Amino acid sequence: MAKILIVDDSIVARMSVKGCIPKDLGHELSEAGDGSRAVEMFRSMRPDVTFLDLTMPDRHGLDILKELRNDFPESIIIILSADAQKQTKEKAEQLGAFSMIKKPPVKEVIQSELARALAVLEERHEDRIYTISPLEVDALQEIMNISFGQAAADLSNIVNMHVTLTVPNVNIIRINEIYPCIRNEISDKCDMSMIRQFFSGKFSGSSILIFPHGEGKRLLQLFSESLALSMSSGYDIDVIEKETLIEISNIIMGTCVGKIAGLLGEMVDYTPPSYYSQDQMQATLNKAAANSDAFAIFFKTVFHFEEFDASGFLFMISNYSTLKWLKKAIKNYLNQYV
Repeated sequence: MAKILIVDDSIVARMSVKGCIPKDLGHELSEAGDGSRAVEMFRSMRPDVTFLDLTMPDRHGLDILKELRNDFPESIIIILSADAQKQTKEKAEQLGAFSMIKKPPVKEVIQSELARALAVLEERHEDRIYTISPLEVDALQEIMNISFGQAAADLSNIVNMHVTLTVPNVNIIRINEIYPCIRNEISDKCDMSMIRQFFSGKFSGSSILIFPHGEGKRLLQLFSESLALSMSSGYDIDVIEKETLIEISNIIMGTCVGKIAGLLGEMVDYTPPSYYSQDQMQATLNKAAANSDAFAIFFKTVFHFEEFDASGFLFMISNYSTLKWLKKAIKNYLNQYV
């Protein structure tokens, strides 16, 4: 059963669409007679499928389509219109319309498009119900231990001292939970820094490593000789700190992602890592949170060096299709030991 919203200023037009939808399927049908009411009802009821007329007295359907698709990118909106112009159809497609049906509505066409829309909804539902079992979490934990061990070795070779990276329990969280998660973990919310790197392949997404306030300057101690040389050459300490965070993050993120992919039988490509300030970080995470088809794997790690400790928060962000691949890959990994 689906929630269906029918938007048209004509009572007859709304009745004709309702008459095309089989009553025995139990769909919940709602109606709106103008654009403003349509937007209000959409935001309150979040319909699964919307049939939207284009020509209405108060608001044009394309304006409504643009607003709703911007705020709800996964919404399924089927345009119903007597406007048969090619340009109108192209504009509707550009704005994210699921399809466009000419008026007057034909029963077979309405039912066909509705069935196609419901199939898409079902596929999305199947993607989202994927969960990680305790055994899969344990396997991912072990894979991360191996990956962090390799990252520690690579970092140790650069700083010429023993390094240990601790890996706590693996947590898979919703994309919009990242920033609240960080705020719960970090007592000093001021001046956090973030490094982000994208990776692609069957295992695809982006890695984000967030450092609390002061960790960058602490990590500069690892490069005291080159730091002194850089400062004597006139380099700004803040620039050097950013480059240090980028270099350390590149080692940790690149090695971890590459090792995970390798252990699961795949290869990945990377983009160069980028630095984000506190303001840029929040804006970036807010934008990522708008993607309802994404999740994050969360690790809190402590870098143990010979003379001091530093901490960071590593997130791997991907989508649900990658999670399906990840589950299959972990299963293949576990089959080696069965």
